[in-house]
Amino acid sequence: MDLKFSGPVEPYPPYTPPSRCEPGERPGARSFAAWVLEHVGGDDWGIARACPADGLATSAHHEGRAWDWHPPSRAVAFALIECLLASEGDEPHAIARRAGIHNIIYWERIWSASRPGWAAYRHGPASSDTMAHRDHVHFEFSPAGATASTSFYRAIGAAPEPRQGPHHSLGAAQQTVPAVRTPIPPAELRQVLAEAHRAELGAQPSAHRLRIAWAMVNHETGNTASMWNHNVGNIACTRGWPVCHALKVRDPEREPVRYRSYESAEHGARDWWRLMAGRYDKALERFDAGDVDGAALALKERGYYGQAHYLYADALDRHAVRYDKLFGAPSSAPSPLSALLVLGFTGGALWGLSSV
Repeated sequence: MDLKFSGPVEPYPPYTPPSRCEPGERPGARSFAAWVLEHVGGDDWGIARACPADGLATSAHHEGRAWDWHPPSRAVAFALIECLLASEGDEPHAIARRAGIHNIIYWERIWSASRPGWAAYRHGPASSDTMAHRDHVHFEFSPAGATASTSFYRAIGAAPEPRQGPHHSLGAAQQTVPAVRTPIPPAELRQVLAEAHRAELGAQPSAHRLRIAWAMVNHETGNTASMWNHNVGNIACTRGWPVCHALKVRDPEREPVRYRSYESAEHGARDWWRLMAGRYDKALERFDAGDVDGAALALKERGYYGQAHYLYADALDRHAVRYDKLFGAPSSAPSPLSALLVLGFTGGALWGLSSV
């Protein structure tokens, strides 16, 4: 990582809060991610994040100017951070300033350029590894850093090609097909979710699980009016996924956001169950208990969404009440078999999310 910089070290960047949700990847964040992955290794946990249901930006991820990195080890993470915060002559924190980094969050601590130094990171009462940032490092960039307008990016060269969606890994390409709305009537969605669960996880979902899953899908897709190409859960493109579709964002200067495309609603639902049973298995346990608030909290702890927990829980509850009116409230006990299948499922996460 022998970098040759030209010009003086930039001043500490002021904090710029997120102002609107336009999920695309800024070139500076993309270049920084490529540089770290090439020279240090680790896993890419994504730059952009899909907009919350209320459309309000709560994280720099929603503006494409934050990157989450899963390091090879804790020691490697601290070594990179030490490199970024080392002095260049009399200038402290030189590379971080040259890269336009405003925040670094790792292992329950936050470094901020506004008040240079470390402080305890408050992540709420829940202390999951993701919320506490023990399993990844969060890098947040100033507008200048995000647009690759500072000296770090002149030293490392041109930005890599745009990546294929909010959680896409570097360098892979997919076939892009037109985006077509594929709404599903309420009863058909319920049937599709049940059949896909049986096909993917080998058992009938419990009544409570099916109810909250139906509520969650309706919330994420605007009662399926915003379901495109049978993507039941609005799952973004990841490396190796063959066919995707692009949805334009409001700002014409931002890149379109790309999501997975499926042959049918059942294929989309099977992929959604696979994702849920991998990274979000703790949430499914709360599904089986009929605990809407607990399910929302478990999803929040694993970084599924960025808005306030109570807002997401309220939205799920509204859709669950609608489910009860259409199909009747569940009366059966949670299925032990379904719970065991989730706990024993080893498919793993398809992509990593977190928000700050």
